[in-house]
Amino acid sequence: MQMLVNECAFRSVSGGLGDFVVASARTGFFMPAQLTTPAITDGGLYHYRAESDDQSQHESGVGTYSAGSTTLARTGIYQSSNGGAKVNFSAAPTVRLMALAQDFPVSFRPILTSTATRFVRAGGNDSNDGLTSGTAWATLQHAMDLISMLDTAGFLTKVDIGPGLFAGVGLKSTVGGGIIYWVGAGVAATTIADGPNDGIFNQGEAFGCHVGLQSPIYVDQLTMTSASSIAIGLQAPCQFFTGNPAGGGDIGYIGTGNILVDMETAGAIFNDFANTVEISGTFSNFLINFGANVTTGFGTAYTINGNPTILSFFTVGGGGVSNHNISVSGTVNGPAFSVAPGGSLTAGGFPGSAGTVQPGGRFFNFSTGVEYGVDSFRQVPATAIVLANGLNSNIALPATGRCRITGPTGAFSLGGFAVPTDAEPDGTELKVYNASGQQMTIVNDDASSTAGNRIFTLTGANVVLRAGNSFATFSYDATSAGWVLESTN
Repeated sequence: MQMLVNECAFRSVSGGLGDFVVASARTGFFMPAQLTTPAITDGGLYHYRAESDDQSQHESGVGTYSAGSTTLARTGIYQSSNGGAKVNFSAAPTVRLMALAQDFPVSFRPILTSTATRFVRAGGNDSNDGLTSGTAWATLQHAMDLISMLDTAGFLTKVDIGPGLFAGVGLKSTVGGGIIYWVGAGVAATTIADGPNDGIFNQGEAFGCHVGLQSPIYVDQLTMTSASSIAIGLQAPCQFFTGNPAGGGDIGYIGTGNILVDMETAGAIFNDFANTVEISGTFSNFLINFGANVTTGFGTAYTINGNPTILSFFTVGGGGVSNHNISVSGTVNGPAFSVAPGGSLTAGGFPGSAGTVQPGGRFFNFSTGVEYGVDSFRQVPATAIVLANGLNSNIALPATGRCRITGPTGAFSLGGFAVPTDAEPDGTELKVYNASGQQMTIVNDDASSTAGNRIFTLTGANVVLRAGNSFATFSYDATSAGWVLESTN
């Protein structure tokens, strides 16, 4: 590490290419040996500038000071009148011990004093200044890199993106708290696709946040997509909004079989406040939220094209709180929501079939005023299963923890159910409602069912329920490797 001193300048004994030996102090300065606050350090490393009296010869560099010989070595040259090499001084130069740029590895941030606009265009160049549409940058990542070097001082920075297809951006930490507003030329004109998958700032998203942000992020008048990952990924504390900071705006998503919005961290806030949101393509989930805070705009109009088959439109859990009140045009083939333990969803006007609320989750329906979940009703919609007369072995596990049996026209039997696919299947609960009106028999340790799928009645014998509708509850015991009959009705 280079050391600093105050008011030190001396005349060297001689010129040439040799090290600088102290001859005398320059007027108004001290020789190294005269310094007291702080004193010179023997063997210390110091930055210097050496110059001829007419300043035609000059050199800046770093060297070690030796107190015994009062000599400053010319160890490294940063810049000089000799093209960055040592200067062969024609006469004894003046040498000043001083701070150079190398003493300050972190550059001082430019501070905004008003709203700023930067431009990105398909025909731009990242070597431009980005200050006008004619001198626009080419990439969103370059815009983010330079904006992250600013102190926004609370002022909005607008990134004006022209028509075309642009690579996504990994959002970077910022200073000053001012809004960063990414605005395109229109949903049909500007598309943000896969970003750089560097594993640090971005993992393939159109917009990815993997570091904490001070500045709120707004995106508007553009469409987001990603073939390799997700459209928006918030994996660190941040505030992310769709729409215009002043209100309104339009956003589009194009799914490619993936997740459109993914948030899996406490402290992330996602607000979908655009007037219109258009969704097309295929996707497994529109939004997955574990731990973040999500709000979609009250009255936001969603248009869904193509009736995509999904796993769940909204998936909420792990402490995440989501509030949705939207109008929807179009349909999806799949459940509207899935609320895991600890999750909370308030919704009204959502696409899809009935969703699921697991124990410990909560769902409130704006439209009906009905609440399910913690300290209220628990909603687990039944999955329809069609069985046949006689023995039914290795029955596929229903999509939810509750199934409704139809199909038999005479007596029938349950021989076994498939093993739960959860990472921890132990304790999985299964409720079976026999709505066929026929007599149902629960077979103990059915040899026709695969080991692990079998049922244990705990009586050593089959359990025959009455003719007519009936009900049975099972739980999976991993130690016994089978389903245990808990109760019947």
